[in-house]
Amino acid sequence: MKATLKNLNQYLSTLSSDFELVKGNGYVYFAFKEDAPSSTAETPESIQVCYLNQMTLEEWKSHIMWNYREWVKNNLEAVIGK
Repeated sequence: MKATLKNLNQYLSTLSSDFELVKGNGYVYFAFKEDAPSSTAETPESIQVCYLNQMTLEEWKSHIMWNYREWVKNNLEAVIGK
């Protein structure tokens, strides 16, 4: 399967329903969805890559998982308060 924003967001939705990935200029960043509960927590770190096809789907999943786990670790209070 190809690494597309749709596929990446489908994978991210298995980890959290609060975030989506958005393509910026030279990076992909995590953004809170509009219907996500309000939070004072920052979003996970951006992934610095110019083009989605610079990584395989498995590499993307690995980066998404790592960034999400780091975010959970750093924002445990916000996650527990859900």
